[in-house]
Amino acid sequence: MKTVKECTVLVAVDNYFQGEKCDVESLIESLGTIIWKTSMMMQNKAMWEYTISLSKCEDIWVLTIEILKKIEHKEISFSENDLRLIKGITLLIRNLSISYRESNRHSHTINILQNEYLVKILHNMFCFIDVNTEVALQLRALDVMIVCFHCLFNCYKQARDSLSIELLTQSLKCLISKLQTVGTLCELKQILPQLEHLCSSSDTKKLLLKDNCEFFLNIFRSISRILNVNPQIDIQNLREINPDHYQVFLTLAKSIVHLFDEGTLAVNMFKSAQTDPEKNSNSLFTFLIVLQFAFSTEEQENDIDYAALGLMCLEFYEIFEKNCIELLENRKMDQEDWNKLACYHRIIIPLLDIVSNLLPYKLFLETLKSYNFVEKIVCFLQIIENNTERRRLKDLESPMGDKKVFGNVKTILIEIITYLVHNDKESQDLVRENGGLILILNNCNLDVNEPFIRERCILCLKYLLENNAENQAFVASLEPKKVEVTQENEKILEKSGYEVEIVDGKVKLKKTNDLIGKIEGN
Repeated sequence: MKTVKECTVLVAVDNYFQGEKCDVESLIESLGTIIWKTSMMMQNKAMWEYTISLSKCEDIWVLTIEILKKIEHKEISFSENDLRLIKGITLLIRNLSISYRESNRHSHTINILQNEYLVKILHNMFCFIDVNTEVALQLRALDVMIVCFHCLFNCYKQARDSLSIELLTQSLKCLISKLQTVGTLCELKQILPQLEHLCSSSDTKKLLLKDNCEFFLNIFRSISRILNVNPQIDIQNLREINPDHYQVFLTLAKSIVHLFDEGTLAVNMFKSAQTDPEKNSNSLFTFLIVLQFAFSTEEQENDIDYAALGLMCLEFYEIFEKNCIELLENRKMDQEDWNKLACYHRIIIPLLDIVSNLLPYKLFLETLKSYNFVEKIVCFLQIIENNTERRRLKDLESPMGDKKVFGNVKTILIEIITYLVHNDKESQDLVRENGGLILILNNCNLDVNEPFIRERCILCLKYLLENNAENQAFVASLEPKKVEVTQENEKILEKSGYEVEIVDGKVKLKKTNDLIGKIEGN
């Protein structure tokens, strides 16, 4: 098949970038026709044969190299038409490089030159975005960067030599760096499939983890900006609420699960949390949401290293628990302290949620026990109880007291305690010995700041008392110790499968099998 017409169009593009005047719209239309045909190669046999014929033509590749050379040497000042034609040429190279394996005539020398020019053009677009304030032109330049990256990715998949790997990772880092300030969900989605592939490849993932994982920190910063990630995000229902956002988190989760065995990502996210947790709060929060997706979706990977994931979360938790405690117990808070507490609060919730979701994995459960986690979270629960506001519906119109709001944290802590004490007498005893039984009873009331805490406490109390005579005796002894067993608490105990009896003037607990059966049945 002859390619004279296509070569003529490319010569005209080359002349344009040498300063020759022409009908630009007509030139863009002619180039667009070629791009459209090559883009249809997977849907149409004739278009596939057309694309193969172009990729076999040495003149086509020589002309594209000449055009790239002109673009690369051009001053970093591009008009809209410049950017449209540059994108067109890079799209053509991308489409032809897909069929490169079939043509098998694209010379190695041309390939190297092409990739080097693509990287330079990508860098020029990066610089252009920095000096140009017009958003429309910034987005067109970003589009060119993305297509250049796609071209380099296609070449990498075919060659896998050290140079193509280096150029590819360099271009991706540059692109992600720019997405922190420019671009939308549309641009972000165009690079995620390639990112997943590169994170799973031993050739590239170590290069992406270099420089203290700055690349991944930039990814989380970019996603935080583009998706406007905030504590109100509903992860459980995100698939129905916003499928595009769901897919972004899922793809990124599938990408980073391949990095846990390296340990580097966790270490550097940990360092960023230690050095300046408030400054890095948005990227850390996004990172934690991605971790939640890594194991909490129906499409999770089966080979995730849950123990490594859990240990990383425990290390994060220790940092933020300490920070939260300091501020919760602070009686002289200024505005900066309040901002810090809000920041730590939004991070500790997904951390605890991850821990809660990892509990079914036996190895992680044993790890928690070796960390003395029961004692730690009961202590944290007590500090939150002592320093935060509990509000009933009738209190909503009343002014806030001097205590703080730290909503939903107690609920998740009690969920974790519930799992840890189920059929585990040692953990049941530890809760009692650290003051947890009274805490659980005291939280069996309605609280607007913890809307589900009552139900969680009832189940937790059931498991704390089950087959544990010491815990049952402790609860029965509360009234003699002047800890009142009120009618409300009697109802809670009944829902937990026990009822209060007075025998010889002493309070005793009696197991109510019927009630337990109803609870378990529900």
